[in-house]
Amino acid sequence: MRGTVLLMCGADVARVPFTMEVVDANTAAPVFDSERYTTHVMETLPVGMVVGSLVISAADADPDVANHELSFGIQEDSPFSLTEPCEDQVMCCRQYTTQLKLEKPLDWATNATYQLTVTAQDPGGNQGQAVIEVYVIQVATVSHDGCFC
Repeated sequence: MRGTVLLMCGADVARVPFTMEVVDANTAAPVFDSERYTTHVMETLPVGMVVGSLVISAADADPDVANHELSFGIQEDSPFSLTEPCEDQVMCCRQYTTQLKLEKPLDWATNATYQLTVTAQDPGGNQGQAVIEVYVIQVATVSHDGCFC
């Protein structure tokens, strides 16, 4: 905002131009596009692969670039991690996306379901959370006598 201030001291009058800059106070917390995500993963998915069917998205309404960049994390100990965030411009907001990546082999017999809490955090420490439910799909095995087990 620009303007002029009129300063008066007795009979002396002066006009002084000024510029005022309003700085974003980083008041907005990240918001996910869904509170709950669900995906199904084959137990034979190779380690290092991204779960391609699931894209996790969050945005921060703070207008200042320094306040809306997001990082993501998973709270639970699990065989999954998250990919590096990607930034997308969606209408008026910058949106960040990430995906699940398999870090350890899956075994349906040991754990058929994972419930993960994902946190998005902006540089000021404001956080948002969402839940991901991962259902492991059992792969039928063929025994030596030819039947499926």
